[in-house]
Amino acid sequence: MSDYMNYCFTNQDWILEAKSMSENQIIQGWTGNVSQALKLNQTELLNVYNPKTDGARQSEWRTRLMYKYNTFHHNSGTPFGYVNGILMENFPSTVAEWFDVLFTVYNS
Repeated sequence: MSDYMNYCFTNQDWILEAKSMSENQIIQGWTGNVSQALKLNQTELLNVYNPKTDGARQSEWRTRLMYKYNTFHHNSGTPFGYVNGILMENFPSTVAEWFDVLFTVYNS
């Protein structure tokens, strides 16, 4: 999981630059990139986005629930984040800044 987290932080610009792509193109591109970088099976990654094959994980449903929970609690707009239940005033924008926040909070 930490390898995927690091991959996401390092490649967040890919998602930001995908504004002109369709949802399906993003899913195909992202799973292709992740499967190559982390040596995973792309078909299995694609199944996470398919409601017919993602029954056990229910990724799509859980993402919707998380979104609805957060908007109900007035967490809307991006970027925003909480550390130990407190809304961050200065949101990290680079991988190094995120690690600085995490190490500061969890190593103290």
